[in-house]
Amino acid sequence: MLGSGLSQRGFVKATTIMSLEQILFELEQNKGPRRDPEGYFFSVFGQPGGKETWGWRVEGHHLSLNFTIVDGDKVSATPSFMGTNPGEVKAGPRKGLRVLGREEDFGRSLARSPFR
Repeated sequence: MLGSGLSQRGFVKATTIMSLEQILFELEQNKGPRRDPEGYFFSVFGQPGGKETWGWRVEGHHLSLNFTIVDGDKVSATPSFMGTNPGEVKAGPRKGLRVLGREEDFGRSLARSPFR
């Protein structure tokens, strides 16, 4: 379902965000909440298909995506949220990974811009 609602780039970002749960689990040394890359929840509202309005969502730590389909062809993908924790992986085989690095860098650049 996730692949049907997102672009390829969006799908990679979402699934990589989900995979960060394992890194958090290791960083927290099992002292925080139970982190699980599969601990995301999908919900479907209404009857999929046809001309009736229906929707679905995926929810979990640092990911919230909502999709509504109206008349079988009009799609709304809001509200949505993607965040990361950690923002940058500091050690291990994925050291340097910044899933939302481009967006973070752009936001900081915009905040420092004289055109705010």
